[in-house]
Amino acid sequence: MYRRLFLLFFPLLAAAQTIPISRGNPINLIPPATSADGNIVVFAAAMAPDGTPQKGTNLYLFSQGPTPAAIRRLTNYIDNSTYNSNADWVGVNSISYSAGFAAYSAAVNWPGGTEEVHLIDITSAADRTLATYKLGCPQPACANCAAPCVGPVHLTADGSKVLYAVWREDHPFFVVNADGSGLEGLPCIRAHWRNRRSA
Repeated sequence: MYRRLFLLFFPLLAAAQTIPISRGNPINLIPPATSADGNIVVFAAAMAPDGTPQKGTNLYLFSQGPTPAAIRRLTNYIDNSTYNSNADWVGVNSISYSAGFAAYSAAVNWPGGTEEVHLIDITSAADRTLATYKLGCPQPACANCAAPCVGPVHLTADGSKVLYAVWREDHPFFVVNADGSGLEGLPCIRAHWRNRRSA
């Protein structure tokens, strides 16, 4: 009974992990990444802290310390195209934070265009492109929505490597050094679900 119930709801659980970005979302708030002590929060949104709509989803930094806290914008993604003139589809779509760095994936000219993996030093705002992905991926069958092909990203505790996923069946995981060298695909072990009868 429970196995059948699980098999019924498993596709819904899997789909919830890959929810597409839909047009018309004025904020497009991306889940944040924080430092271990919670004093640093890195997040992405298509709306500035003062409520001004942006032309792209940008990366922001909030740091709390002895001086008054402020929110600082770290990236400047702007969608200037006439085709998809909506901030929902251009800019940051996943974030990770560690050791004073934020790793993020971003759609540069999207949907159907280039996506990149970046590493940014939150102190100096020095931004480095680590990997570029141009192959595209399967998209949801819905009007006015799209799903990013790259992401989520994960940063090692010392900030030396970035692990990221690409929506591909044959080779979905990659790791790259913080300086952009050593890009390599990770082997993927496929597990097969077999329906076994209990004796």
